[in-house]
Amino acid sequence: TKVTELLLTALLRSYSAWTGKRAITINLENHGRDVPIERIDLSRTIGWFTTLYPCHLDLQKAVSVGESITKVKEQLRLIPNDGNTYGLIRFLQDNIDVLEKLKRFDNLGITFNYLGQFDNVLKSDGIFSVANESKGFERDPKNLRDSLIDVTSNISGGKLRVNFSYSENIFERENISIWARKFEEELLNIIEHCLTKETKTFTSSDFNLSNLNDKKLDKLLSKLKKK
Repeated sequence: TKVTELLLTALLRSYSAWTGKRAITINLENHGRDVPIERIDLSRTIGWFTTLYPCHLDLQKAVSVGESITKVKEQLRLIPNDGNTYGLIRFLQDNIDVLEKLKRFDNLGITFNYLGQFDNVLKSDGIFSVANESKGFERDPKNLRDSLIDVTSNISGGKLRVNFSYSENIFERENISIWARKFEEELLNIIEHCLTKETKTFTSSDFNLSNLNDKKLDKLLSKLKKK
């Protein structure tokens, strides 16, 4: 299970507790450092490879923390190419029907971005280090926001840092603070769940060549344990 999958489980469970809704559709932004470069011609390319794509997450019938992790993990792993090709489909093709269908995902209200572990990017003995000071505004205050709420996270200095930024014209600070506190509570519950588990839990995406769903996999693993 990946860090992003656990963070998004906490986000979904806390969103459900905050709003009473069991599902959420958000923009997922990836840092782009996992793009399969060997398959891409970069000779005429400048810039970075951050990717942005829509993602629908649903708790479905999940109640426990473990069930929620499984649901979120499996839904995320169904996304083709980790979302890296969504921009190509959305903006670089001529099928009018497809373009019209995808337009409804252009203005989703929430964006989540896990920037990764900065401790692994910058060497401790290097000339550069992560600054503790605020970098200030990323955009002109008069500019329109891409999302009403941005949830940005990273691991720096051995600590997970999560920031909720939002439109003050739409949301009150106390309301967003409630969601942020619930997110922290759910994340602590997930950490406790993972630390207290005595055995690993496998899901169908861990054996993606087997063509087994979770139900069939559970039955198979149950039989193997009895032997």
